[in-house]
Amino acid sequence: MYRATICAAWGAFCIYLAMVSSPASAQDQVDRLDIRRLAPHQRMEIQSQRRLYRMMLVDPATGETEARVSRDGENFSDPVRVFIIGGTTGRQPEMLVRMGRIEVGQSMELGLGSLDARDRALTEAIVEIRLIGDE
Repeated sequence: MYRATICAAWGAFCIYLAMVSSPASAQDQVDRLDIRRLAPHQRMEIQSQRRLYRMMLVDPATGETEARVSRDGENFSDPVRVFIIGGTTGRQPEMLVRMGRIEVGQSMELGLGSLDARDRALTEAIVEIRLIGDE
């Protein structure tokens, strides 16, 4: 009896680990994302209150992405180089940025073309994050 309980618990634990560590399927919606843990070329869609960002991660260490932006979800800009700095809930000067991490409900701080402080911008609050896998 005790052995059966241990085996059942172990089996449930193994299934849980498989679910948590499995790669992204065609579209996985997540509440938060650590950019540094993603693989290069990971595609994602980040919906803010007013814009949809379609991004392809170039360098997880720096947050460099190739991004296209849309206001209507259909017409997108040409690709631009953008760095995802992190997520924030505050306003300057009290702003706290969670470096390399973004989360639903937070704004994203982006480096527009570079990591230089003068090239940074904040998005509206994020309402949805989707990882896009190979289809």
